Amino acid sequence: MGPRPKYLSPVSREIKDLTTFFFSLSALILASTNLLLTYVWLKPDIQLVKGPAVEVTWAPKAQELRLGFQITVANYGRRMDVVKSMQADFAPASAQFQTIHFTSRTEDFALKTPTKTELSFPFTVAEKAAMDVDTTVSQVLGTTTRDSLFQKPGQLGGSRKFKLEVHLDTASGKSPATEFCFEIQDYLLGEIAGGDTKEISPTDCRGGR
Repeated sequence: MGPRPKYLSPVSREIKDLTTFFFSLSALILASTNLLLTYVWLKPDIQLVKGPAVEVTWAPKAQELRLGFQITVANYGRRMDVVKSMQADFAPASAQFQTIHFTSRTEDFALKTPTKTELSFPFTVAEKAAMDVDTTVSQVLGTTTRDSLFQKPGQLGGSRKFKLEVHLDTASGKSPATEFCFEIQDYLLGEIAGGDTKEISPTDCRGGR
């Protein structure tokens, strides 16, 4: 006769089942942790860096406001990302002025690389890379908005403060932004209203230089 089969007691079978369960659970937790760490490690990280100046132009015949500036789109992450669209909001500090909203969805944006090559949406930013983008936003203004923008100064030697906020929409879902704050002397604003282009250096948006 052969050896008699071994039978596990109910307690032994329960311990074996629990051991198998905990080993499976540990493997699942380890795999999930590795997947999460890989995702976090490899995710894109798009940031916007503003350039040194804003060019302000008013085209009297077309009744069009144009703002030119450079931004650097930098991807500090370890995976590429795609810039799907851009928006910008421009307004004086005065609460009486309605914000002018620019969006690439209505072709308010014109983008070029530093080599003057046109850039269209969507565009890709490689991992651990940065690209400078020469940007122009433009929009035809109605009479009320135009008059409010170029209203005559209340006193000689005055100035007006402005803010331009720029936002990106990316495929990763992140919406990085940057802002230009600058001050325009009233006499310069009058020259802009006459059709001149003026380059304005931004100030610190927190109030300093």
